Amino acid sequence: MKTKITQLVVLAIAFILTGVLLHAYFSPKEITPVDKKPISSDALNLTYANAEEYVLRDGEIHFFWLCDPDSADTMYVRDYVMKPLLEELEEDSFDDIKMVDFKEAPDTMHYRTSVWGVEYIPAFVAVQNVEKKMVILSKLSWDKDNPMTSSDLKDWMYENGIWHGDYEKEERIDQPID
Repeated sequence: MKTKITQLVVLAIAFILTGVLLHAYFSPKEITPVDKKPISSDALNLTYANAEEYVLRDGEIHFFWLCDPDSADTMYVRDYVMKPLLEELEEDSFDDIKMVDFKEAPDTMHYRTSVWGVEYIPAFVAVQNVEKKMVILSKLSWDKDNPMTSSDLKDWMYENGIWHGDYEKEERIDQPID
C-alpha cells in the first residue's frame, strides 16, 4: 500500500512539474519589436497636442514627421521610404526631422488640413512661427492611391535644405491614363 501511495505522490509531483514547465514555456512573453524605434530625432516626445506649442517658442523652421507609430502606413514609410535614404547617407536617424506622435490625434480631415495642412498621415511638414501663428511652409503627405517614395522624400528634404547627401533629381514617367 505504501508503494502505491509513493507512486501516486511521485506521479502527482511529475504532473505538477510538467504543468509548471509547460506553462513557463508556452506562456506569452513580452515581445519587443525588432525595429519599433522611430528613425527620426525623437528625444522631445512631441505629440499632436504639444507640437504647435513647441513651434511657437521661436522663429525657427521645424521639420516634423507626423505619424501614428503603430499604423501600417507609418511602418511602410519608415521601412520603405526612410530607411533606404538613411542607408544612402550611412546614418541612423534624420536629426533634422522630429517625430510627432499622432496616435491620439483627432482622426478627422478637418483637423489635419486646418492645423497641419495635410489630408493624410503619415506626412512630413516644414513649419514656422510667423507672428505667433504656426505656418505650414511645405509638406509631403501620404496618399493611399499614390504612396510616397524615397525619391519623393529625398526631393522634399532637398527642397527644404535638409538633405545632406548627393542629390540628382530623378525623372519620372507619369502613370498611364486609364
